Order: sequence, then C-alpha cells, then structure tokens
Amino acid sequence: MKHPLGPDYLGRRLLPLDTDATNIPSWSHSPPAARPRQAAVLIPLLAPAAPAAAAGLLLTRRAEHLKQHPGEISFPGGTQEPDDHNLLATAIRETAEETGILPEYVQPVGILGELDTISGYRLRAYVGWVRPGFTLVRERSEVAELITVDSAQAINTGNFSWQRRTTAAGTFKLPEINLHGHRVWGVTGVILWRLAERLMNPEAG
Repeated sequence: MKHPLGPDYLGRRLLPLDTDATNIPSWSHSPPAARPRQAAVLIPLLAPAAPAAAAGLLLTRRAEHLKQHPGEISFPGGTQEPDDHNLLATAIRETAEETGILPEYVQPVGILGELDTISGYRLRAYVGWVRPGFTLVRERSEVAELITVDSAQAINTGNFSWQRRTTAAGTFKLPEINLHGHRVWGVTGVILWRLAERLMNPEAG
C-alpha cells in the first residue's frame, strides 16, 4: 500500500453507502438463485494504536459444528432479518453479535461489491473503520476464533495464489491467501482479493 489506510482514503476508493443496488458490481461465479436470500458482511479494519502502524483486519473462524462452511475463515455477517432496515444494518448487527464490536465503534466507509453464492445468497460486502476502545467477545455458538491480521499483508494482491475451482457455472481460477497459518479461500478469498485489488488499483471493478 502506497497510502495509509483510513476512513477518508477508503471512502474515496469504495462505492458510496447510498449506491443503488443496480450500480453495485457483482463478482459472481455461480448463477444467481431465482429468489436469492439477501445477506451482508462487514470487512472490519481496525484503527491502529499508533499513527505509523498498519491497520488490523478482523476475520472469524467458523465453528466446526455449523452446517454451512464449518471451520472456514470468514468476515462477520449473515442473513438480513426483518428488523434490519437495510443490508448495512445487517452487517453491523452481525458484527456485534459475532465479535462483540458494538455499532458505536464502527464507521461504515463504503460498499465493495456483491456476489451470488452457491448456497443461494446474494452477499453484499461493506467496509467499516473500527476505532479503538472496543472489546472483542466471540459468539461461541458460531465463532471458533477471532483472528486479527496485518492489513498490509492481507490487502496485497502479490500475496494471493490462484486455485482452480469448479462451480455450477463452470471452472474458474479463484484467489486464496494464507494469513498467519489460516487458509482464506472461497467467498472470503474473493472478497479479500477484490478489496486488495480495489485499494491497490482504484480503477478495478
């Protein structure tokens, strides 16, 4: 990264929060469901304690007993509930439930994009800048581990490898990255690659 991460820098390189859904790019490698379930994740970037330090990136490791994607690395998020007035509210609520980061510590800075998953979800990825003072508390029934990594390592396209995957739409090369011994692949790998691509090359879609 040539520039330090921060809310202003991120906001200039992401889609505005009020972007119409028809103008949000999709990176799907799976055909959309006839009626996809709406879901959202938050990419939590943790403000550094010192100005010269790198921001942190928070990930979760899903509990092994979960039916979908057990043990995989993910961002906090989930399905939109009736009480969520929009998908951003879904992402912030799920982040609080899974990680203990309360909404008052989260400054949403933009939308990264959307993708349709093989499990029938249309997933929207938001980026949030998290200011210091929060306490991490994992949701034990869903989250096995909370993982904080250096954003300079995670948001670097040169650190990714490409693996061939076959989905219902065909065979593709999809990005993955190893962070502190954790394999980040699948939907999370795609989202993280797109974030790195967007921040290192603002013209990338």
